[in-house]
Amino acid sequence: MSTGLAPDLTDLRQARLVEIVDAITSGLRDVVETHGVTEDEWRGALRFLTEVGVHEEFVLLSDVLRLSVLVDALSHPDGAGITPSNVAGPFWRPAPFLDEPATLVGEDEPGERLVLRGRVTAGDGRPIADAELDLWHCNAEGLYDVQLPEAEGPRYRGRLRTDADGRYEVRTIVPPPYEVPKDGPVGRLLAALGRHAFRPAHVHYRAEAEGYAPLTTMVFVAGDPWLGDDVIGADKAGLTVAIDRSRTPAEDRHRPCAVPRPDVRRRVPVRITATDLRSTVRCECRLWLRPTVAIGAASYRVAP
Repeated sequence: MSTGLAPDLTDLRQARLVEIVDAITSGLRDVVETHGVTEDEWRGALRFLTEVGVHEEFVLLSDVLRLSVLVDALSHPDGAGITPSNVAGPFWRPAPFLDEPATLVGEDEPGERLVLRGRVTAGDGRPIADAELDLWHCNAEGLYDVQLPEAEGPRYRGRLRTDADGRYEVRTIVPPPYEVPKDGPVGRLLAALGRHAFRPAHVHYRAEAEGYAPLTTMVFVAGDPWLGDDVIGADKAGLTVAIDRSRTPAEDRHRPCAVPRPDVRRRVPVRITATDLRSTVRCECRLWLRPTVAIGAASYRVAP
């Protein structure tokens, strides 16, 4: 019960709900009136939304309408020197902690090998030990493990912690660009609008550490043909890194990368097995976290 000294929280939530629903209703009425929407068109829209629910594609619909990215941007505004936040997408699932060396794929998994190496530090450069990183991405065919009926357990995803010096290393593959699902109502909507369904290549990240605000984001591969035209509008220049596929001498394959600023470099050592000669793309990426000062504040950035 309200004391009269301060608004009741339930009343505040109800007032917010009324404000937003009234605005949505007003906007929809304006659209219907301005465009002279017919009864058949309105019923078609209702059938479409019903089908979206049946196919569990409301998150996908929010994504392709670029509303998910907008809400994320308003909830986590960019700041100077802070890595932009980004949407988690529909494919995050709880993942296990990885054994050392941390590996997201098996030896026989198709795809160009990638080693992600880096360091998590505070804004002043102090290393953050025991920070938790959660990574996930698609396979070489552009599919996540939850889209593979034959997949047994988590694949292409995992968690790990930084060492005492804030460093981490993950072995995986370079993910390709892929199309969002097109076989449902949202896919038909994209086709009817003349829009493609592609997302540029990316790796999802979550970073958390005690005393620091968490961050969910993505890292995109520079040069991808769909950068600047992501179907969900999530690609950002501040989250794009280049891959250097020039060869390094075989004797350097176990040597740590010398990384001047910016702290993102790719090195390609030669990896020799009994059956092949495989190049491994290496990525050195440093992460800066800011101490928590408010709910939702977060930072994670590549060095300037």
